[in-house]
Amino acid sequence: MLLLACSGAFAAAEEIGLKKGLLLLNEGKIDEALAVLREEVTKNPGNAEAHLALGVSYIEKGDYVSARGRLKEALALSPESVPAYYTLAMLYEKEKNFSDALQEWKNVLRFSKDKEIKELARKHIRHLEK
Repeated sequence: MLLLACSGAFAAAEEIGLKKGLLLLNEGKIDEALAVLREEVTKNPGNAEAHLALGVSYIEKGDYVSARGRLKEALALSPESVPAYYTLAMLYEKEKNFSDALQEWKNVLRFSKDKEIKELARKHIRHLEK
């Protein structure tokens, strides 16, 4: 019982950095979010959500190379992460890398269970396949 309580405390502590980073990102404090999220992925390298949030922060900063690295790490840790595929697809489109964008939209379609997200993926796929 004590072990379960301790593991819950570690999980809660692990999420504090992620939540703080997301809050800063939502407030538009990109540099502060980057610092917090970099620290989070250093402390908890297996936290796919932290890698995803760091990737989004890098996109906001305009550092697409670093963003791709974090998003790919998020997918390595969580291979069915629809938010990571979605974000990577949008990033590839922004960079005009349409072949990779198409592949990531197909992954969104493959893994998403949300009807609206699937329809959005289909629209992007149709557009990219023209």
